[in-house]
Amino acid sequence: MLKDWLRLSGKKSKCVTDVELIFPLVCGYKIEVQRLKVTIKDRVLRLPVDQKKKKKKKKKKKKKKKKKKKKKKKGRRRRRKRGMRRGEKEEKKKKKKEEEEEEEEEEEKEDEEEKEKEEEESVAFLPRS
Repeated sequence: MLKDWLRLSGKKSKCVTDVELIFPLVCGYKIEVQRLKVTIKDRVLRLPVDQKKKKKKKKKKKKKKKKKKKKKKKGRRRRRKRGMRRGEKEEKKKKKKEEEEEEEEEEEKEDEEEKEKEEEESVAFLPRS
């Protein structure tokens, strides 16, 4: 019914204006206009309103920036530093070993001295013949 009327009025696009709504109004139909589609809804007593909807602008999603991975440094200076650090560790180990050896030597000397004193004392208590 409405399509025929649009054809008669010589409208190529199905964009309906207020003046053109008079025909369906007389018939008592509700019209819904969406973009290029025109649909006739069920009969309504109240006056139909042009329901052209405004196009909503699509919001662009922001892309998340990827975090850059830090590159491992492979330089001469870094290697030298590492070597120095390693050298320091080795020096500390050597010092510890030397200290332990010195302590052991001191303990051995003390043990020997104690043994000698005990021997001298034991000899002193023996009866003279």
